[in-house]
Amino acid sequence: MKIEMGESLFYSWLRHVKDCQIVQTNWKASPQWELQHQEELEGLYRNIDQDLQEKLGYRVFKNNSSLEQVIRQGECDALGSNIQDGQVSYYAVDVAFHESGVCYGSREETVARIIKKCVRTAFCIYGFFDSKSAEIVFASPKINPAILSDLEPCVLYINRYFAQAGFSFRFRMIGNEDFDQLVLRPILLVSEKVADTSELFMRAYQMFSMFSKNREEKNCDRSVRRECSRVESSSFQELKIGKLANTVLRSILESGNLSDEEITLLQTASYSKQFFDIQYPLLVSADAPFERARYYAKPLIIRERTYYLCSQWFEVPANNDRPFLLSWIEKHHENLLLPEQNTDNLRQAVKEFLLAIPFGRVVTYGRIAEQLGDRHLAQTVGNILNEITDERYPCYKVLNSDGKLARHYTLGGIDGQKQRLEAEGIEVIGDRVNLGKYLY
Repeated sequence: MKIEMGESLFYSWLRHVKDCQIVQTNWKASPQWELQHQEELEGLYRNIDQDLQEKLGYRVFKNNSSLEQVIRQGECDALGSNIQDGQVSYYAVDVAFHESGVCYGSREETVARIIKKCVRTAFCIYGFFDSKSAEIVFASPKINPAILSDLEPCVLYINRYFAQAGFSFRFRMIGNEDFDQLVLRPILLVSEKVADTSELFMRAYQMFSMFSKNREEKNCDRSVRRECSRVESSSFQELKIGKLANTVLRSILESGNLSDEEITLLQTASYSKQFFDIQYPLLVSADAPFERARYYAKPLIIRERTYYLCSQWFEVPANNDRPFLLSWIEKHHENLLLPEQNTDNLRQAVKEFLLAIPFGRVVTYGRIAEQLGDRHLAQTVGNILNEITDERYPCYKVLNSDGKLARHYTLGGIDGQKQRLEAEGIEVIGDRVNLGKYLY
C-alpha cells in the first residue's frame, strides 16, 4: 500500500464514515502559526515522557531536545473536522504499511515511535486548534501481534493520562482484522452512494469492481461468495447514527426480506418508539400525508411500493437512539451484503433460469432466488428483471409471491404481462394467477 493510497483511504473514511466536512491529507503545521497553551504543553511534554519511561520502560521523546522540536515534526496522514450544532469534532489519523508488519527498528523503538506520533498529534490539536477533544488513530493493515500486545498498555496509559489532565482525547490502534472491519468495510458499505470519483481509493475500488466481475468469481460457489461478503456487525460501530440509518438500515429495508406484518408495524409511531426510540413512524408511505422535514428526501422501494425513511436520529446522553437501532440491525443484518461485485454472473444466471421455465408455467421472484441459492436475493432478481428488455427472455412469467402481476413489467406493464400469459393459456383473474395451478 503506497502511502498515497493509505491517505486516500482515510480521506474517504473521514468524509463518508465519520462525516467530516473538512478533510486534509498529509497535514502539517505551518511555521507561521502561533502555538497556544505553550506553558501547559511544556509540562505535559516533560511529565508524559518521564512517566512512560518509569512506568512502562519507553523513552518516547529521547531524540528531542524540546517541545518546539517535537511540534515542528508534527504531521498526520489525514486530519478531519466534523461540525454539528456548532460543535467541532476532530479526527487525526496516521496510517502505515510494511509488508512484514509495522516496523520502525526494534520492537521497543517501534512501540515508542507509534506512541510518540499519537502524543505529538494531541499536542498539535491542543496547541493549534485550541481543542481538548479529538479521536487520534494509528492504523495499519498489518501489525505484528507482539507489537500490538506491547502497544495496548501504552495506549491505555496515554488515554488515562490525558483524561486525568482534563482532556477528552481518544487514542486508538486499528490493525489487522480490525482494519478490515472498522475501516475498509464501513467505507464499502457507503461506497454505492459516493459518486465523487476524485477520491483515489474510491476510484480504485470502483475500477476493481468493474474488472473483477469476470475473474475468479466465475468459478467460485455463490454461497462462498456470499459468506465472504457478509458484513460483520463490528463494522457498524464506526458509522454515525444518521449514516447508519440511511445506509445500513435502508439497505436491510430495501432487501425485501421483511414480512408484510413488520413493514406495517414500522409505519406506526408506537412500534417505532418501542424498537428504535424515535418519535415518528420509521416508515411512511409515499401516498400518505407526513412531515417531509422529518424524513430523508430519497425514497426507498420495498416490494414495488415507495416509502420514506425517518431522519430523526440522536445519540446524545439524554437521547441516545443508537443502542435501539443497533439492536434491530443485529437481528436483521445477516441479510446485508457488501456492494455486489458479480452482478453480471447473477444476471446471466437469471436469464438462463427464465429460458428453462416450461410453456404454460410461471415462477415467483422468491422461487428464482431460491434456485440461485439464496432466497434473500428476491429483490435483486426483481431489479435484474426490470433491466431486461430482450423479449427472448420471458420476464412476464415472473410474479409476486401472492401470484399478483408485476406493476412495473418492462414491456407494457400489467396489461402487457397479462396478454403474454394468456397467450400461453395461463388464466389471469383480475391481476392474479393461481400459483397452485401454474407454478413451476
